[in-house]
Amino acid sequence: PVICLEHYELPGYLLEKYGGWGSKTVVELFVRYAEKVFARYHPKVTRWFTFNEPIVVQTRVYLDALRWPYEQNTSTWMQWNYHKVLATASVVKRFRELGYP
Repeated sequence: PVICLEHYELPGYLLEKYGGWGSKTVVELFVRYAEKVFARYHPKVTRWFTFNEPIVVQTRVYLDALRWPYEQNTSTWMQWNYHKVLATASVVKRFRELGYP
């Protein structure tokens, strides 16, 4: 089995409260979420990945303005990209710290 930790399903609450992936707080919350998923599924799952198509959501929202909030904003787009890369690195680091294979 393979688990994808995020496939376009960031909770709306995190978008409203923190600005979604524009906030480092969301990165920290994502790492905590990943810890819970690892703890629950590690006996059965040997392959993990953090994001499915990590650039698509912010590209459609902040470059193409095709989705809500229909805003072209390259600064926000870059911040979302940066935080998703940071989240991936942080999750991998935590995975290894916890000793998962």
